[in-house]
Amino acid sequence: MGEGLSEVERGLFDRYFDAELLASVRVARVERIEPALPLWLVRRLPAGADISMAGGMAFGDAVVLTRSEERRENPQSVLFHELVHCAQYRAMGVRGFLREYLGGWVSVGFDYFAIPLEVQAYAMQDRFEKAEVFEVDREIRG
Repeated sequence: MGEGLSEVERGLFDRYFDAELLASVRVARVERIEPALPLWLVRRLPAGADISMAGGMAFGDAVVLTRSEERRENPQSVLFHELVHCAQYRAMGVRGFLREYLGGWVSVGFDYFAIPLEVQAYAMQDRFEKAEVFEVDREIRG
């Protein structure tokens, strides 16, 4: 699925992520992210759980980005955010990530922006946008 990061992207992100993660990530660019969840589950989600407006999403080492993100002032910012999630998946494993992400979502009353793993990813994204250099893995592992 998708393509590997370009040389330019790897060069931009190699100060933040380890080479193994950057080599393994695959990125698919789509017009719109559609929920690929079973209908019975979608019906049980809170009304505000619509992901169709999402600019990106990470699943392990796979990232899906909408083409609209390429027109942003800093199109690499969303990719950076999703790479943080890829690093979180690596640190916690798939089950651990999903447990933390979904458990966090429930615990904050289904407020996407208050999910602890999103808070962490957005904070790192802000630092990236300010050109601060740091090691994502070190930050994730505390």
